[in-house]
Amino acid sequence: MTSRPSTRGGARRATISDVARAAGVSPSTASLAFSGAGPVSDTTRARVLAAARELDYGGPDPLARSLRRGRCGVVAVVVGERLGYAFRDPMMVAVLDGLAEVVGTLDSSLLLVPARSSADSGAARLTSLAMDAAVLLDCEAPAAALLGALHRRGVVVVGIDGPATGAVPQVRIDDEGGTAALVAHLCGLGHRDLGVITLPLGPDGAGGPLTEADLDALGPDAVPGVPRRRIAAARAATLAAPETRVRFVQAGWNLVEEGERAAATLLDAPDRPTALIAQSDVLALGCLRAASTRGLDVPGDLSVAGFDGVDLHLMGSIRLTTIEQPATEKGRAAGRMVAAALAGDTPDDVLLPIVLRIGTTTGPPN
Repeated sequence: MTSRPSTRGGARRATISDVARAAGVSPSTASLAFSGAGPVSDTTRARVLAAARELDYGGPDPLARSLRRGRCGVVAVVVGERLGYAFRDPMMVAVLDGLAEVVGTLDSSLLLVPARSSADSGAARLTSLAMDAAVLLDCEAPAAALLGALHRRGVVVVGIDGPATGAVPQVRIDDEGGTAALVAHLCGLGHRDLGVITLPLGPDGAGGPLTEADLDALGPDAVPGVPRRRIAAARAATLAAPETRVRFVQAGWNLVEEGERAAATLLDAPDRPTALIAQSDVLALGCLRAASTRGLDVPGDLSVAGFDGVDLHLMGSIRLTTIEQPATEKGRAAGRMVAAALAGDTPDDVLLPIVLRIGTTTGPPN
């Protein structure tokens, strides 16, 4: 029987050299046999694996391996939502799926970090975690001090759906153009009274109508996050359309229930709008539920449009009018930017295309 390595104080962790010695091969051959990455005969591989089992050798020390590579194999994803809500968002899941697909080819893994905690603890967490890169997913512009700390550590930073400030390379879509296309589509059908259900503007889950003062406070000096960009585009597009009125209601979270609650605020008004634009398809589903509860026909009594291009199974045969965006490709593009930056290149910003998809939920007003 093979003897286990030991030290004066007791058993120590077996090394690849111990396995090689027990199997009667060189350490390099043992390493190749154990990893399956090299030209080693089946007989030799079986002998090495048998010795590894006997010595209770679990594989290369990940810390030592990371030191040799000069990387820890971790890409942190700083998520602008609470993680519990993020995983209920089909767009967020699709983006993460595309990002993981590319990051996996780098022999790295994703570590999700919620951004919506206290600013101090969030900064401390990001500046102390072991990581090779940080992907800021749907986050507001990070503090310059935080970015500086990450860059001083040699951490690659890229963004998805963040502001195009030049602070970090970004992957985003034409939020403004997509919103303008929805407004133009509805105005072209004859609608002159629109309601917009916005994504959350802050981390507190507070929703409700947005006043003109609220809207004015969002620009032009405010951080241009996704909901702010789409709000600004909707205001600009309706101002350009003669005699068009638009009202905004903020959803507390990007949830169907929140979309339904926000839509109710507009639909229960004596002068309800004839069309609703939701800043996500999830919120649009809530708008459809609110219309159904009130006996409103869609699109006969009310037109509803969304944003994202997600085919939600809860919609059944309904085909939502929406803006289609390439969510999975957005994640892949960010992954390729991480790979390029880790290789020493400077990636350029990426603007992905969008498409207006006209479905069964919009039509002329009665």
